[in-house]
Amino acid sequence: MINNNQTNRFLSNQKYSNQIFFFLVYVICCLCITTNKSLAAINPLKKTQGEIKILIKPVATNGLFNEKSKVEYHLLIDNGLLEAQEGAIGYVVKKEAVVLLQNSFDINIPAKKKLKTVFTIPHSEEGSFDIYFTIELNKKISTINFKFSFSKSKKFAKSSKEKQDVEEPNEEEGDIQVIMKPVKADGVFKGKNPIVYNVLVKNTHTDTQEGTISYTVKDAVKGVLWTEKIYDVKLAKKSSKRMQFIIPAPEKPGLYNIDLNINTTSYEDTTRHSFGYEIDYINSPLHKPADFDAFWNDALQELAKINPAYQITEAPEKTTAEYKVYKVEMNSLENVKIFGWLTIPKTWIKGKKFPVVVIYPGYQVMMNPLFFYDYIGLSLNVRGMDKKSEAYPIPDGEEVLTYNIQEKEKYIYRGIYMDCIRGIDFLFANEHLGFDLNRITVLGGSQGASLALVVAALKNKIINTCIADVPIYCDMHMNLEMEPQIKEEAFTFKYINRFLNKQAGVFTKEQFLQNFSYFEVQNFIPQINCSVLMAAAFKDALAPASTVFCGFNKLNPKVRQKSEIYTFPDLAHEIPDVHNLFKTIWMTEKLANRIKK
Repeated sequence: MINNNQTNRFLSNQKYSNQIFFFLVYVICCLCITTNKSLAAINPLKKTQGEIKILIKPVATNGLFNEKSKVEYHLLIDNGLLEAQEGAIGYVVKKEAVVLLQNSFDINIPAKKKLKTVFTIPHSEEGSFDIYFTIELNKKISTINFKFSFSKSKKFAKSSKEKQDVEEPNEEEGDIQVIMKPVKADGVFKGKNPIVYNVLVKNTHTDTQEGTISYTVKDAVKGVLWTEKIYDVKLAKKSSKRMQFIIPAPEKPGLYNIDLNINTTSYEDTTRHSFGYEIDYINSPLHKPADFDAFWNDALQELAKINPAYQITEAPEKTTAEYKVYKVEMNSLENVKIFGWLTIPKTWIKGKKFPVVVIYPGYQVMMNPLFFYDYIGLSLNVRGMDKKSEAYPIPDGEEVLTYNIQEKEKYIYRGIYMDCIRGIDFLFANEHLGFDLNRITVLGGSQGASLALVVAALKNKIINTCIADVPIYCDMHMNLEMEPQIKEEAFTFKYINRFLNKQAGVFTKEQFLQNFSYFEVQNFIPQINCSVLMAAAFKDALAPASTVFCGFNKLNPKVRQKSEIYTFPDLAHEIPDVHNLFKTIWMTEKLANRIKK
């Protein structure tokens, strides 16, 4: 069932300790950080890459943090170029050259756009530390490091907050600000009641502004106009005006885009907002080939014939005070060698069993060790993450998304899906390392979310819960149909269109979709038996919320009864920190019910 009202119930449950909180950001490998309201007056990195500006600073300006002012850093990347920037940002926390924490996230910044985020570092150890940030965009790298201190003193938290309050930047003059919020915080509406938005218009100009404010509401998939309205507006200098938009309920379930236009004496702008209507009933046809099951049974049988040749090597340079880290290597489909990182709590003793969290990577994201309190973690790197890898090289000019799509048996995602299955095989072949095979979670964000869903389907008898944030590829047919309605150029569109242009007259869009139907995530979803927690962001160009709803709604009815989907109307391809906390509690509750007797 779809439920967006249970977070407070979980957050108020005192049986979950603060230790859970400090690893919450590690349960996702894609953008999992909230957008900050302002990043003004922050210290620049030493390098500016052409017209790309990269700025970073600690939230606590004195670099002093504690339990009441968690370790957070502002990040602003201003892409002034005419081409999108793709890459990753990572951080490493060290104390006296010993690595304590590290993580990385993939990023995609459209042309002439900005990325504003806040990194939350799950740090709880007292003392002084070094943190190193690396930002890589289109093969260019910038690095910066800071020192910070962490204390458990409440008095210290207060003084740190006061510092932040004093340095809050002033509001910029000469602008019109429009703040538009749905009366339903999750942006989801039901029934015949109208869709209601509260709107605040602020004139920061030193003169009166006159003009109009208007909106149009269109279906997010086909762009069909539902309704529109225009208002006259007059704002005295340095004044505000509150309005309320009352939009009639649509005739059909769906995601709807609101284009808000303001045009005054000295200002003109258009912004986009979205809402979901009767999202329980948003659906699309299955594009499932008749031989879909046979195709994947053949792949599984082929994988079973490959000798995995598991190798487990301790990695002392990555081991921490609380976790032993091992590099694990194995052979997958076509004898391609893949690897991952195994993190085992040092409290493990022979005979003890830990729940296992298997984390899958985002698109071309190289996974690092991830740490979970009282859990074993396996972060898996699949083929195609490194295009120049000796294990699975990809020719220059080729993209993972389209590599060998002309032949479904050779398409790279056939191997990628089997790589993910091999990671599960590894657990069952090495139970002696402390794996509780009755308590396995698969999770990921973006591509990693899709991989987790596929594994939950293909291994539906042994996976206990699945957490999937903004999964891509849920319904690629709908995704491509939506392209004219999506303002930003997502890499899915860019890579597919570039590929089809090269293949003009040889391989068509219809042929692409026909072959991709074997890999479309929604075709796997009805096979899932475990509980599923999903997240959808309404401004997401990579995983449009409509496609995510279509995927979730294809869970079989019994599974939907124990599953949930959360929605974030103001976010793009990301989720907020509070949802990371909820995911941690969700996982703990689901696995607690499966303790091995």
